[in-house]
Amino acid sequence: MTTKPTPKAPDTASSQEDDWRIECKDLAEVRRHIDAYDEEIAALVSKRHHFVMQAAKFKPTVENVLVPERIEEIVARVREIAERYGVSPDVLEKTYRGLLDGTVSDERRRWQEMHGKTP
Repeated sequence: MTTKPTPKAPDTASSQEDDWRIECKDLAEVRRHIDAYDEEIAALVSKRHHFVMQAAKFKPTVENVLVPERIEEIVARVREIAERYGVSPDVLEKTYRGLLDGTVSDERRRWQEMHGKTP
């Protein structure tokens, strides 16, 4: 039997609970938890973006920035992660495809800046 990871809830003003599966008392509390997780997600996306921007210096041409096989590899891995966490793989895939689209655009701009090319 495989156990799912048990992520912990962020500290919020409304709760001292460590279990992320707590039942909230009202919509305001639900929103405070969502807002706290949004902060964590944004911080992680920022860290991921930092490494994506570094990838540009290792790619010989701007065409190498977008690697469809790598995109599909990431999406497949994320769908598996979604299953482990009990989240809809379709929702996480759509989220990641949007994230990947944005970071590919940023990486392409970074590559062009590094190589003196104009978009």
